[in-house]
Amino acid sequence: MSDNTLTDFTALFDALKAELDTIPNVREVAVYDAHQLDEVVTPAILVEMGEIDPGDTRTGGRLAVNVDMRLHCVLSAETPRVQLEICNFAAVVMKKIHKNRFGLGGAIEVPQRLSAFPGMFRPDEKGFESWVVNYTQAVHLGAVWEDEDFLPTVVHLGLSPNVGAAHEDDYETLTDG
Repeated sequence: MSDNTLTDFTALFDALKAELDTIPNVREVAVYDAHQLDEVVTPAILVEMGEIDPGDTRTGGRLAVNVDMRLHCVLSAETPRVQLEICNFAAVVMKKIHKNRFGLGGAIEVPQRLSAFPGMFRPDEKGFESWVVNYTQAVHLGAVWEDEDFLPTVVHLGLSPNVGAAHEDDYETLTDG
């Protein structure tokens, strides 16, 4: 994969996971699955992609999308001072996300609208507490147009109203420099 090419969201997840795996004491970074919450090993970060909306296309033919990312920071309910520690955990995750392109260069933009808020909780013996770190990431899918035939080899300048086929002799040929 080149520095500017993402073909799908797998590479984004893998790069994000690699960054989050560097947080001390985190035992699991995985894709969020609401049906497997009983199997989560805490401390954990569960990655969820929310909405995907069209982005600003300015990237050489790539599909630009804005992805709503939600990182569920999860601690066991048995964690001492769990209400405070879950906020601290979310703050550490926020520091990892802030202005980070996760080594993907021009394929993604820096995160925007970074925030955190209380998430799910379960107070029983297998209980947990969570906060969600939320942000939007602009992602550019596909390869940049780099075909040699894409760029013009000759440029002609015409001034209105003397333009079009009837005025080809009125055009000025531009040169480099």
